[in-house]
Amino acid sequence: MKNDTRIETLKAEVAKKKKALGKKVRFEPITNCVITLRNHNLNINTLDKNDLTVLALDLSSLRKENKSLKLDLSFNGFTVDEWFTDVKSKLDVMIQKEKIKSLELVEKKLTKLLSGEKQTELAIDELESMIS
Repeated sequence: MKNDTRIETLKAEVAKKKKALGKKVRFEPITNCVITLRNHNLNINTLDKNDLTVLALDLSSLRKENKSLKLDLSFNGFTVDEWFTDVKSKLDVMIQKEKIKSLELVEKKLTKLLSGEKQTELAIDELESMIS
């Protein structure tokens, strides 16, 4: 029973962190998601987190230089700012999904650790709330 109390406390912390992450966001691009940079076509929907981070850094540098030199640099018909916005948005969505997945894994493991009696109690509570 002592462990059940600790587990319930930890589950409450997990729920609090999940709530703080907010509603799952969806990636809604401005661009067509395929940028040609240094003679390479990159689809931001297929890049992993590391490659997206590198691309974001490249675009960030290009944004700064583009502004300081007062240029209108664009790739595939979209501005550097639009590409940067999309890459940053894709990264944010990816990071949020990773955090939610991690918290859900912790939550499942904690539930498995609850005593049989406590698991039964929670199942009954859930069923009771569905009837009410």
